[in-house]
Amino acid sequence: MTGVLSAASVRAASSVLSSWLQGHAKRKVTLKSGDDEIVIDGPLTRAQQELVEKWLRERG
Repeated sequence: MTGVLSAASVRAASSVLSSWLQGHAKRKVTLKSGDDEIVIDGPLTRAQQELVEKWLRERG
């Protein structure tokens, strides 16, 4: 793994985002890294959470 985020940190960050969004339909999170951006709105499915974790690992 490259970057400064450990695998545990990536999983924890993804879990926190998912929990924060759950039950709050109007909440939205935008993650940015350079020109890359990912917008998360609403609770994450397991597949979406895995994609967010991958995105964070690649940019962490």
